[in-house]
Amino acid sequence: MATIAAIVLLFILLYRLGYLTVSVKRAAVYVGSGSWRSRCIGASFTGCSGKLHRIVRFPEGRSYSFRLSGHVQQGSVRVRLLDRHKLPALELTAAHPSGIVNVEPGKAYYLYILFEDASGDFQLEWD
Repeated sequence: MATIAAIVLLFILLYRLGYLTVSVKRAAVYVGSGSWRSRCIGASFTGCSGKLHRIVRFPEGRSYSFRLSGHVQQGSVRVRLLDRHKLPALELTAAHPSGIVNVEPGKAYYLYILFEDASGDFQLEWD
């Protein structure tokens, strides 16, 4: 029992520090690519519903530009960035694929990628 509790606490710590991505989705096929460190992630998927989320900490307090690209043939893919109070800072969709957000250095931001019966591919980049 203590071992299970230690493992759960380790996963919580890794998530809070921004090293762990939580993935709650179902898909016929899902193949992810890219790296959070290179600030470019993407995936190809079929029949995907659910979400990916992780905590992101930006090293510098400045404006960051986000771009969502790809070809979603069915359903939708949405990206949401929430501030530390979980208030929306940015939302990207196919209709609004880019945006700029001013961030505070070292503060936690919550990045969510939401899938609704989606098939296709996407790429999310920021600089």
